[in-house]
Amino acid sequence: MPRVTLSEPFELSDAGSTRATAYHMTNKAVRIGQTTHVTWLDAVAGVRVRSFDHATSQWSATLALDEGCDNHTNPALSAAPDGRLRIAYGPHSFWDPLGRPPWNHGRFKLQQTLRPNDSTQWEGLSNAGYGGTYASLNTDLQGRDHLVYRGGVEPQGTFYERRLPGLGWDLTTKLSVQRIPPGYTFTGSTLTIAPDGTLFCGFEYYRLRDNRSLGVCGLKSTDGGETWTSIDGRPARLPAEYSDALAIPHHGDRPSMGGLAIDTNRDLLALTHDEGASQLGMIFNRLHDGRWESQKLASCLPGWDLQRGNMTVDAQGRILIAATAVAPGTPQAERWGHASCECFLLASYDRGQTFEATPVSKPFAGAANWLATLSLPGPSRDMSTPLVLYTQGGAGAGCAPGDKTRVFAVWVG
Repeated sequence: MPRVTLSEPFELSDAGSTRATAYHMTNKAVRIGQTTHVTWLDAVAGVRVRSFDHATSQWSATLALDEGCDNHTNPALSAAPDGRLRIAYGPHSFWDPLGRPPWNHGRFKLQQTLRPNDSTQWEGLSNAGYGGTYASLNTDLQGRDHLVYRGGVEPQGTFYERRLPGLGWDLTTKLSVQRIPPGYTFTGSTLTIAPDGTLFCGFEYYRLRDNRSLGVCGLKSTDGGETWTSIDGRPARLPAEYSDALAIPHHGDRPSMGGLAIDTNRDLLALTHDEGASQLGMIFNRLHDGRWESQKLASCLPGWDLQRGNMTVDAQGRILIAATAVAPGTPQAERWGHASCECFLLASYDRGQTFEATPVSKPFAGAANWLATLSLPGPSRDMSTPLVLYTQGGAGAGCAPGDKTRVFAVWVG
């Protein structure tokens, strides 16, 4: 299995948002045939799209698709079986920093390209979600859209919605709940689809009031979202509170969901990480023969603290993790957008037994290279050339800062 090679970083934009390539639960690059399509956020909430022609090695001009709510607009990119792109982006819950009515009534916008494999023209399909934020969108081989997000009224939980082609959204299910007084919560909800059509959803139980997470859990559906069970097939009472019976292996005082993928042996892979004061880094997990096998990843990147990231499996079967790391000893309260942040690619050629780390970003004095993400697997996507995206610049102050960042793309060969 060949070792990865990385291209030089290519600047997609010099007007990026302070959350240009956030959030790691969301796919932002799709290859179809000879074209890779990419989305990100320009300041403050501009949904942007560019496409790369692999035959000519040329990038298209930037398309300004729409303006969202604030720097949490988070465009999520998917592809239908007919080759048309779909994108969901949207609100920041029911909250607005300027006290206005909620953007699009707290719903995501779903758009689709007019033509297959052509990102130049789009049409609106529908709205979805209830007080939603942080869309994770996937489209199955039947053309059905599957959307998970953090939503509802405080304390918010993970919601799942399904859209049938030509018929609209027909199913809404609340998957997780925290039975606590109203207050900020975060779920990191992410969704992946196995080759046999099984849906897997992972999420966390973070709450701001004590700045901790109860843990990371997962559910699966073998009937296209109609019903959900634990990952090992046991019944699950929904919406699910945290339970060890549903847990994905994690550690630390603020465990978080990093990502889900399916490997070449059709085993489920799960990435978790600790964002708490304990700074215990990442765990790579593989579900094999009904049992979780786990490995801590800190040792593969000495001299750095692994902060967060997501994971994919490429067309050659390599397991890839796009990670943001920070200088060791950086206090928890300062790690978000810290100037020492750099991006790395962790690659495994032996199904996750070992990982090798390679720098992705180029250091730039006084500026963080962070919010690393890469192409996520899914139906109707070519995974032969995954793309890593990252943001160069600071975190800004609040959800609608005018600060601009630089957005970079790096090819994995």
